[in-house]
Amino acid sequence: GGDGGGGAAADASAKVGGRTMAFVLPASVYSCAAEAPVPTDARVRVVDAPPRLVAVRTFTWGCDFRRPERCANIQANLKVLRAALARDGVLPLDNDDYDVMGYNPPWTLPWLKTNEVALPVAEPAPQARPSPPRAADDDVAAGTAAADAK
Repeated sequence: GGDGGGGAAADASAKVGGRTMAFVLPASVYSCAAEAPVPTDARVRVVDAPPRLVAVRTFTWGCDFRRPERCANIQANLKVLRAALARDGVLPLDNDDYDVMGYNPPWTLPWLKTNEVALPVAEPAPQARPSPPRAADDDVAAGTAAADAK
């Protein structure tokens, strides 16, 4: 998140050291990848990003974005996020598929950094509202009608 324009229409990404670094382009500016500027570096691709639902945990301090599987801070926050999802009955689409996002320049003091881990999750099933018992409605309506008649 964070584009303020209601989601991403396009995603610019490049392979860096075997990992993918991505930049989300605001949907308020670019409605599709074809509208984005053409990258000057052949390693950068601009693609349309489909909408998806993710569960996110925000955390501070540093982390190794090059090797998130080895970063204790990332893994600890993923563990907390997975536990919260399990407690709330929300199912991750794939427990091993996650994104790590960092929002600050490298010179930001560690305790002031804002990072997030995100797990794609399944769309929640629509919750059906139980209908109230009919007899109670009829009794209330009959009582109101009787009171109005007096």
